[in-house]
Amino acid sequence: MARSSSPLRAAGCAWTGQRAMPVAGLAGQRPGERQVLPGAGGPPARPAGAIRRRQCQAAGRIASAGQAHSAVLDEQSAVRWHKPPVKSGQMLELEWSYHASHLTRRWNDFVTQACWDPNRPLARDQFESEPFYKAELTAQPFWEHQAELTPPQQTIHQVRLSERRGYHVVLAAWEVADTGNAFYQVIDFNFS
Repeated sequence: MARSSSPLRAAGCAWTGQRAMPVAGLAGQRPGERQVLPGAGGPPARPAGAIRRRQCQAAGRIASAGQAHSAVLDEQSAVRWHKPPVKSGQMLELEWSYHASHLTRRWNDFVTQACWDPNRPLARDQFESEPFYKAELTAQPFWEHQAELTPPQQTIHQVRLSERRGYHVVLAAWEVADTGNAFYQVIDFNFS
């Protein structure tokens, strides 16, 4: 079992054996937190059951969530980041810890396509279009289901990694239910 104390893409994501810990919270609160804010203004209108569509960051700005102070996270090359070894198809625990609780719609985990170019900036078209793991909280409307949509302080997902070989990136996304916001973490791995 490989162990590394080196930080991954964001300071809040540490690798210890078979556990990767993407840390989410309010943007700018702590290093390693990445929040995507697709729209500005107040809360969304609340038609029954409405779910706002989340937008991914622009190409080359996924890892930083478009935050200038985190632009270093967008640096991308085949040799730039530490890549803990994992086995293709292995089970992995992804643990989310929250600095601020938000009503949650879903968590989606994506992996780069088999033929991705690791020397090109991360862009949505380099990831598979469907998540390899998805956990969804379906209670609607969100304002009537506070308890059902509030995740436990630590949320642990047992995910089966996709079949891959070599260097790949996992994009873990936590989508908030009552806003258009989402939190992202990218995790670099070397698949065998």
